Amino acid sequence: MSALRIVRDGEVKLSIPGPSADIKSDGTIWVSGMPILGIDDPKIKTKAASAVKEKRYNDIPADAWVRLGDNPNGVWAGWDAEWEKHPENAPPKEAEKEYGRGYCYNCDSYCYGDCGDFHATNIREI
Repeated sequence: MSALRIVRDGEVKLSIPGPSADIKSDGTIWVSGMPILGIDDPKIKTKAASAVKEKRYNDIPADAWVRLGDNPNGVWAGWDAEWEKHPENAPPKEAEKEYGRGYCYNCDSYCYGDCGDFHATNIREI
């Protein structure tokens, strides 16, 4: 069974087994009768926690709720298959290797321009 991923800044913050996640008709995500919220501000978080405890859900700011996809609070939520294709889940690009003086990126050797294709962009001069 697929899991629901809650992600902020490319880091999976919460992974919910599929059967445990309840997607309401308004798109909000709930687990065990509790809403999933995406709040960073400690003051708002304290107020929202109090509202959830007292079941005053209308007192929770609209942008705090987490729904499937990108959310205004910076949280992304989606199933495993969607997360695998998400740009933030791409492996980091490999840094360009520094070869040092005289290395020609055109012919991939230390030819110092002897390959006949001497261009500043191809030869690394230090």
